Amino acid sequence: MDLCVPIYDEMPPTGQSTWDAFAKGLAKNVTFQQLQFLARSWKALLFSMLSSLVLSVLYIYLMGAFAEYLAWGLIFLVQIGLVVISAGGFIYYTQAGEENENKGSAALGVGIVSLLLAVVFAFALYCGWR
Repeated sequence: MDLCVPIYDEMPPTGQSTWDAFAKGLAKNVTFQQLQFLARSWKALLFSMLSSLVLSVLYIYLMGAFAEYLAWGLIFLVQIGLVVISAGGFIYYTQAGEENENKGSAALGVGIVSLLLAVVFAFALYCGWR
């Protein structure tokens, strides 16, 4: 390819001063500084890329092994959460005094809505199971 790579020691003094000025100007360039930083930190970049690849493959295998159990656990937690919210709303409604009438009505609404959602969720789960 006949590329000319200058050898600093074989340059004339004017060429050396020009080369020094070029190198100093290049060292002050923000883009060149970023490229130098990337070149110096190649080990950290390589380690992060390899570790992300290993962790991604590990995540895929673990999700393949435990995805069903995780999904059923989340379904169980959602159903229990809806029932607990419903019970909490009804309990708060029965214990709210006359001074908390608005909060009691809101709690009753939350209890009814969450109970309906729990029943719909249970029917959907039952129909999906069959």
